[in-house]
Amino acid sequence: MLLTNAKIIINIEYTMENNNNNVTIQGSSSDNKESLLRFMQDSDCLESLSKWTNEVNVFEVLNISRAEIRHSNMLGWLLNPNENHGLGDIFLYGIISKLSQHIRQPEALLFLSSDLYSFSVFREWNHLDILLVSNQYKLVLAIENKVGSREHNSSGRSESQLVTYKERLLSQFKDYTTMLVYLTPDGDNPSDDDWIVLNYLDVVTILENVYKSKSCSLAGEASLLIRNYIKTIKKNIIMDQELVNLCNSIYNKHRKALDLIFENRDDVISQVSNNCKRILGDTKGVTLDDTSKSKKYVKFRTTGLEQNFGDVDHKYYYYQFEIKDDHITLMLEYHKEKYEELSDEISEKMKRVRSLFGISEKTLKKDWVWNRVWTKRTNDLDDEKWIEEMITTLLKKDGTAALVEKMAESL
Repeated sequence: MLLTNAKIIINIEYTMENNNNNVTIQGSSSDNKESLLRFMQDSDCLESLSKWTNEVNVFEVLNISRAEIRHSNMLGWLLNPNENHGLGDIFLYGIISKLSQHIRQPEALLFLSSDLYSFSVFREWNHLDILLVSNQYKLVLAIENKVGSREHNSSGRSESQLVTYKERLLSQFKDYTTMLVYLTPDGDNPSDDDWIVLNYLDVVTILENVYKSKSCSLAGEASLLIRNYIKTIKKNIIMDQELVNLCNSIYNKHRKALDLIFENRDDVISQVSNNCKRILGDTKGVTLDDTSKSKKYVKFRTTGLEQNFGDVDHKYYYYQFEIKDDHITLMLEYHKEKYEELSDEISEKMKRVRSLFGISEKTLKKDWVWNRVWTKRTNDLDDEKWIEEMITTLLKKDGTAALVEKMAESL
């Protein structure tokens, strides 16, 4: 741990002396180095963080600690009394007990007195994250889970996502007693008042109490997974107060050194941008385009895309990663000047490439400037596997993969 921090300090000192990033650092170079040295020498201070930094956690190893789908998968497993986690129905009962405080007494008694083993659990039912149904007792518990995203309007409809889900549930389960739950890290208010607010602090508190009562009887693998998940929620979803207090203490003690480290580090967007460039650089049939001056955009073209457009100027077409604070979007984009009339040749080639991606022709306004033909998005900024998979997908769609394979066979 100390050696790692020593490398960080050395790199920062080098940056201070060879700074080409226009970062303004307060104080003299010798004062700054002295502050960094005191921080590096404070081994007790750094060691106090080992409780959070040294333990192996499967969710962090797989880069899924804030992946909404993975949280829904995990919660769906834990909420199913018939699964092999060893908790039985205790966790589900704890969640229902918490939620029952917000519904009428008859419905609360109906849920709490039912045989919870009668519930079946479904993931992504009509795009709803988690659905529990008891046909025996005619009960429905629906959970919409938001970790790295926010509620949005349903595709092609004016009403909110929650209203759409509610209508589908009431239509499908007409004679059932339904409880609707909106789960977010901080207990955000839903757009529809029929949904009950639940936050991740409630979830982890209930899960931790259940785990403590059952830990001695759990199988080793299940116990490890549940323990890892509890720590993941505390560290990455809600604020672990012990960790917050410790970090504040360390910061107050070494404020100057930590400010220097923070000011000279790569920000998240730069890190993601560099990851995209590295992966693209290692991919055959891909050419990076350095015309964009912003780190938020990584443009590139492929052999297949260029072959489809022939001698058409590169300015009219490109692939691009757009990197925001909370998501990454990969797109195929067309571009022209406002009111520019494209030649029949360019228009026809744009149409042909659009068809390769299964996108039908649509009428655009004459003054269009950018047209996003095909897009894919993830809310997980750390998911390098998604970046690789999306690049592989477009290489197949535009014919690059076949061209690269043919070239390899000819060698």
